Amino acid sequence: MQFFKVKSVEETFALIHEKIGKITDTEIRPLDEALHYILAEDVTAGENVPGFDRSTVDGYAVIARDTYGSSESMPGFLNVAGEVHMGEEAVKPVGRGEAIYVPTGGMLPPGSDSVLMIEHCEEIGGLLNTYKQIAPGENVIRAGEDIKQGEVLLTHGTKLRPAGAWSTGSTWCFRC
Repeated sequence: MQFFKVKSVEETFALIHEKIGKITDTEIRPLDEALHYILAEDVTAGENVPGFDRSTVDGYAVIARDTYGSSESMPGFLNVAGEVHMGEEAVKPVGRGEAIYVPTGGMLPPGSDSVLMIEHCEEIGGLLNTYKQIAPGENVIRAGEDIKQGEVLLTHGTKLRPAGAWSTGSTWCFRC
Protein backbone atom coordinates (compact mmCIF):
# COMPACT_ATOMS: atom_id res chain seq x y z
CA MET A 1 0.00 0.00 0.00
CA GLN A 2 1.54 3.21 -1.20
CA PHE A 3 -0.51 5.27 1.26
CA PHE A 4 1.43 4.08 4.31
CA LYS A 5 4.93 4.68 2.90
CA VAL A 6 6.32 7.76 4.68
CA LYS A 7 9.40 9.64 3.53
CA SER A 8 12.06 10.91 5.91
CA VAL A 9 12.70 14.64 6.34
CA GLU A 10 15.90 14.36 4.31
CA GLU A 11 14.10 12.53 1.48
CA THR A 12 11.36 15.15 1.48
CA PHE A 13 13.84 18.02 1.21
CA ALA A 14 15.73 16.21 -1.57
CA LEU A 15 12.47 15.75 -3.46
CA ILE A 16 11.59 19.43 -3.05
CA HIS A 17 15.02 20.53 -4.32
CA GLU A 18 14.74 18.11 -7.26
CA LYS A 19 11.25 19.20 -8.33
CA ILE A 20 11.42 22.90 -7.51
CA GLY A 21 14.40 24.75 -8.93
CA LYS A 22 16.09 27.73 -7.39
CA ILE A 23 14.63 31.08 -8.44
CA THR A 24 17.25 32.95 -10.42
CA ASP A 25 15.21 35.55 -12.28
CA THR A 26 15.20 38.98 -10.70
CA GLU A 27 13.70 42.27 -11.70
CA ILE A 28 14.04 45.83 -10.57
CA ARG A 29 10.78 47.36 -9.40
CA PRO A 30 9.86 50.69 -7.83
CA LEU A 31 9.06 50.24 -4.17
CA ASP A 32 5.40 51.19 -4.60
CA GLU A 33 5.01 48.26 -7.04
CA ALA A 34 6.90 45.68 -4.99
CA LEU A 35 4.31 44.67 -2.39
CA HIS A 36 4.41 40.88 -1.79
CA TYR A 37 7.64 40.49 -3.77
CA ILE A 38 10.70 38.91 -2.16
CA LEU A 39 14.02 40.71 -1.89
CA ALA A 40 16.77 39.26 -4.06
CA GLU A 41 19.47 41.25 -2.23
CA ASP A 42 20.02 42.76 1.19
CA VAL A 43 18.85 46.35 1.53
CA THR A 44 21.45 48.49 3.29
CA ALA A 45 21.29 52.02 4.60
CA GLY A 46 22.85 54.53 2.23
CA GLU A 47 23.40 57.08 4.99
CA ASN A 48 23.39 57.54 8.75
CA VAL A 49 20.07 58.23 10.46
CA PRO A 50 20.06 60.78 11.87
CA GLY A 51 22.62 62.33 9.55
CA PHE A 52 23.92 64.67 12.24
CA ASP A 53 24.09 65.02 16.03
CA ARG A 54 20.78 66.49 17.15
CA SER A 55 18.98 67.64 20.26
CA THR A 56 16.19 65.61 21.87
CA VAL A 57 14.90 68.65 23.79
CA ASP A 58 14.47 72.40 23.49
CA GLY A 59 17.49 73.84 25.23
CA TYR A 60 21.03 75.10 24.97
CA ALA A 61 23.90 73.24 23.35
CA VAL A 62 26.82 73.38 25.76
CA ILE A 63 30.06 71.73 26.76
CA ALA A 64 28.84 69.56 29.66
CA ARG A 65 31.80 70.30 31.93
CA ASP A 66 30.81 74.00 31.86
CA THR A 67 27.68 73.05 33.82
CA TYR A 68 29.44 71.01 36.53
CA GLY A 69 28.55 72.32 39.99
CA SER A 70 25.41 74.15 38.80
CA SER A 71 22.38 73.85 41.06
CA GLU A 72 19.20 75.73 42.02
CA SER A 73 20.96 77.31 44.98
CA MET A 74 24.24 78.03 43.16
CA PRO A 75 23.67 78.56 39.42
CA GLY A 76 26.41 78.55 36.83
CA PHE A 77 26.67 81.21 34.13
CA LEU A 78 27.26 80.87 30.39
CA ASN A 79 27.25 83.45 27.60
CA VAL A 80 24.52 82.90 25.01
CA ALA A 81 26.39 82.86 21.69
CA GLY A 82 23.52 82.39 19.26
CA GLU A 83 20.71 80.16 18.10
CA VAL A 84 20.24 77.29 15.66
CA HIS A 85 16.92 77.36 13.81
CA MET A 86 15.09 74.16 12.87
CA GLY A 87 16.36 72.82 9.54
CA GLU A 88 19.39 75.09 9.66
CA GLU A 89 22.95 73.79 9.61
CA ALA A 90 24.81 74.67 12.79
CA VAL A 91 28.16 76.13 11.74
CA LYS A 92 29.13 78.41 14.63
CA PRO A 93 31.01 76.33 17.23
CA VAL A 94 30.27 76.41 20.95
CA GLY A 95 33.28 77.63 22.91
CA ARG A 96 34.12 77.19 26.59
CA GLY A 97 31.68 79.16 28.73
CA GLU A 98 29.17 79.51 25.87
CA ALA A 99 25.72 78.17 25.04
CA ILE A 100 23.74 78.15 21.79
CA TYR A 101 19.95 77.68 21.74
CA VAL A 102 18.80 74.55 19.84
CA PRO A 103 15.19 73.37 19.31
CA THR A 104 14.12 69.74 19.64
CA GLY A 105 15.51 67.90 16.61
CA GLY A 106 17.87 70.75 15.75
CA MET A 107 21.48 70.19 14.73
CA LEU A 108 24.07 70.48 17.48
CA PRO A 109 26.75 73.09 16.91
CA PRO A 110 30.34 71.90 16.60
CA GLY A 111 32.13 71.65 19.95
CA SER A 112 29.00 70.96 22.01
CA ASP A 113 28.54 67.58 23.64
CA SER A 114 25.18 67.93 25.39
CA VAL A 115 22.00 70.01 25.62
CA LEU A 116 20.75 71.69 28.78
CA MET A 117 16.92 71.65 28.86
CA ILE A 118 15.26 75.09 28.93
CA GLU A 119 13.51 73.99 32.14
CA HIS A 120 16.91 73.88 33.86
CA CYS A 121 18.18 77.31 32.89
CA GLU A 122 17.14 80.91 32.39
CA GLU A 123 18.42 83.47 29.89
CA ILE A 124 18.70 87.02 31.18
CA GLY A 125 20.17 89.60 28.82
CA GLY A 126 22.51 87.25 26.96
CA LEU A 127 23.63 85.46 30.13
CA LEU A 128 22.38 81.91 30.74
CA ASN A 129 21.87 80.92 34.37
CA THR A 130 22.28 77.12 34.61
CA TYR A 131 20.43 75.38 37.46
CA LYS A 132 21.50 71.79 36.80
CA GLN A 133 24.71 70.05 35.82
CA ILE A 134 24.54 67.62 32.91
CA ALA A 135 26.73 64.83 31.56
CA PRO A 136 28.33 64.59 28.12
CA GLY A 137 25.84 63.14 25.64
CA GLU A 138 22.80 64.13 27.69
CA ASN A 139 19.73 65.05 25.60
CA VAL A 140 21.57 64.23 22.37
CA ILE A 141 21.08 61.67 19.59
CA ARG A 142 24.38 61.04 17.79
CA ALA A 143 24.68 60.76 14.01
CA GLY A 144 23.99 57.17 13.01
CA GLU A 145 22.56 56.22 16.40
CA ASP A 146 19.29 54.97 14.87
CA ILE A 147 20.73 53.51 11.65
CA LYS A 148 24.38 53.38 10.55
CA GLN A 149 25.43 53.75 6.92
CA GLY A 150 25.93 50.28 5.44
CA GLU A 151 23.75 48.58 8.09
CA VAL A 152 21.50 45.82 6.70
CA LEU A 153 17.87 46.99 6.97
CA LEU A 154 16.16 44.09 5.20
CA THR A 155 17.77 40.78 4.31
CA HIS A 156 17.43 38.96 1.00
CA GLY A 157 14.55 36.52 1.07
CA THR A 158 12.32 38.96 2.99
CA LYS A 159 8.79 39.21 1.63
CA LEU A 160 7.67 42.83 1.44
CA ARG A 161 4.45 43.32 3.37
CA PRO A 162 2.50 46.49 4.10
CA ALA A 163 4.14 46.74 7.55
CA GLY A 164 7.61 46.71 5.97
CA ALA A 165 6.87 48.81 2.89
CA TRP A 166 8.72 52.03 3.65
CA SER A 167 10.68 54.11 1.24
CA THR A 168 14.17 55.54 1.17
CA GLY A 169 13.35 57.08 -2.19
CA SER A 170 15.36 54.46 -4.07
CA THR A 171 14.57 51.49 -6.29
CA TRP A 172 15.48 48.02 -5.05
CA CYS A 173 16.03 44.69 -6.74
CA PHE A 174 13.30 42.12 -6.03
CA ARG A 175 12.70 38.46 -6.76
CA CYS A 176 9.51 37.61 -8.66
